[in-house]
Amino acid sequence: MHDSRWPRKSRIHVISLPFLAPPPTILFRNSLFFLQRGTHVALLTLLKNDSAAVDKLEIRQILALCGNGKLSDGSDCSKELREYLQIAKSENLFAYTDSCLSETFEKCGQVLQDIVNELGRRLDYTVENGLYQGKINASGNDGLWLDGDGHAIVVEVKTTDAYRINLDTVAAYQTSFAR
Repeated sequence: MHDSRWPRKSRIHVISLPFLAPPPTILFRNSLFFLQRGTHVALLTLLKNDSAAVDKLEIRQILALCGNGKLSDGSDCSKELREYLQIAKSENLFAYTDSCLSETFEKCGQVLQDIVNELGRRLDYTVENGLYQGKINASGNDGLWLDGDGHAIVVEVKTTDAYRINLDTVAAYQTSFAR
């Protein structure tokens, strides 16, 4: 049965993303996507069907299409974002990095953390993603990069230079990783 909201032969479909500010309208050619208020189209589905359109999205728009759009430890949003970053083009990762550093949007620091860790993977490190939000009795670093020779890099990602990293904290990381 044909759903009357979907044009039968139209080659251009309009997707309005009302949860972004300002809400953009995105045209997808030769795809079968239509987003209404209250529905969700997964980023990876869009990528599979129209990767050129996804390449034009800004990182804050990419984030909004992941899971419920709310980035937190262990969330579907986090999993989908990290899965997307693993297959994203390197030039997109660099553009996303610039965006996280030059623009302010909710969770830009956590998005940057995931991008930096993905760059570590592309440099052939084994990467353990850190937590977005520190927890009691858990390492608070943003990532841990391991090479094949037993060396490790503890990653701390900041979007500003207003914070200083306490060297006692770094020493505590080293002690906890040595165990």
